[in-house]
Amino acid sequence: MTAPPPPQGPPGPGGGYWYGQQPGWPPPAGQLHPRATLSLVLGLVALAGGIFTGVLLLVGPFALVIGHRTLREIDGSEGWVTGRSEAMTGYVLGIIATVLLVLAVLVFVLFLVVFFAVASSTIGP
Repeated sequence: MTAPPPPQGPPGPGGGYWYGQQPGWPPPAGQLHPRATLSLVLGLVALAGGIFTGVLLLVGPFALVIGHRTLREIDGSEGWVTGRSEAMTGYVLGIIATVLLVLAVLVFVLFLVVFFAVASSTIGP
């Protein structure tokens, strides 16, 4: 008779299972990605602060970029890093804040164009 094979090591880049873990189950939860929370906070600040002041909409593109990079890192970690929902929420809020920022800039430019067009027509000879 042969002895049963020894249990495999913990899951990692090379694969394997924890002792007593069945194949097909995800590895134990990893650590929260620190920039996942940062992306979420920046997205919330951009959207909530942008509604009240408008200036904080400038934070929106940062939330978008940080959230996108964090999502890529979390997806590439094979389950070792968590925080995908926080990063995704920050990413989506960053998209919304960036769109609002672009719309605000377009409205401001349109206002300037109309203002100078009216001002130049009333000054005429």
